[in-house]
Amino acid sequence: MHILLFFGIITGGIVLDHLSKCWAIVHLMGQKSRVLFPALLDLTYVENTGAAFGILSGHPLLLAGISIIILAGITVYTLKKERKHPVFMTAVALIVSGAIGNLIDRVFRGYVVDFLEFSFFDFPVFNIADCFVVVGVFLLALQVLFLEKGE
Repeated sequence: MHILLFFGIITGGIVLDHLSKCWAIVHLMGQKSRVLFPALLDLTYVENTGAAFGILSGHPLLLAGISIIILAGITVYTLKKERKHPVFMTAVALIVSGAIGNLIDRVFRGYVVDFLEFSFFDFPVFNIADCFVVVGVFLLALQVLFLEKGE
């Protein structure tokens, strides 16, 4: 994967996440949940002071520090990795963009704006950055479990 595409995915992910959170603040804050897709997905504004599933709730600076350490580790590992498969690079770009998107919220707001909620089962409210991290981790697992074996 070309380095410009790699940084383009990261930048695009951060911008998309930020714009979606700005939209949620303007249109969802202080409002009741809205149905986006019936029996599937609702729009529910939540200010999350924790990490996934509310872990370390109320400690945004600690979470920001942990995020920075993890981002640094991912960056060092990625730069040292000799063979950079496009799936691996896409996975890393998605994880980094999601982590940075939520890090920006933690640093500048003291909480992360979440607004997507599954309506068909009980699951924490999440955001676009979280989606990027999950898809990135899935791609990374695919890379490690299936694609690297052939290389």
